[in-house]
Formats: sequence, structure tokens, C-alpha cells
Amino acid sequence: MPGEEKGLKQEKLLGELNQGRQLANQLLNLFASPAVEDDGVLRTQRALVEAVVRSFDTAILVLRPVGGPKTAGNQDGGDGGGDLGSPKREKPQTKERGGSKR
Repeated sequence: MPGEEKGLKQEKLLGELNQGRQLANQLLNLFASPAVEDDGVLRTQRALVEAVVRSFDTAILVLRPVGGPKTAGNQDGGDGGGDLGSPKREKPQTKERGGSKR
């Protein structure tokens, strides 16, 4: 069936994107290593790798089916590498209801 084939291709692509994100995150972790001396070039490289990680995150979010399973068994779609990727979404604060005195 065409729908199943499309789903399999999308699942494969999501897996490849997840793998790319993991590799980019590993590279980002290397830049954060204390053994690496920081200079202007290193900051630029780190910013570029951060942009790559965000691009992977965006592509994964766009391709993931709404309400579908998370990719690669990860609850957040990431690699569990910590806070180095894009920030997690926070739930919006609800307004407290209080009676207004008139």
C-alpha cells in the first residue's frame, strides 16, 4: 500500500535524522570539553554545530506524525545528551482565577 510505504520511508528518515542529531550533539559535547582551549574560532564552530542540532530537532518535529510514537524510543525525540540541544517546551502558566470585588 502507498500509505504504508510512505510511513516506512518517513520512519527511516526520522531514524537517520535522530542519528545525525546524536552525532552533532556528540560533536557539541567535544567543544564543551574543558581540555579544549576557547577562542573566537571555537565559539563560531560551536555556534554552527548548535545550529545544526537545532535544525535536526526542527526536521524531526516536522516529520514526526502528530500523536504518533516518539522516534528511537526516546521520550523527547532527542538522544538524552542533556541540555545542549534546543530547550524543552514548558507548559504555559494558567491564570489564577480570583473573584473581583466590585
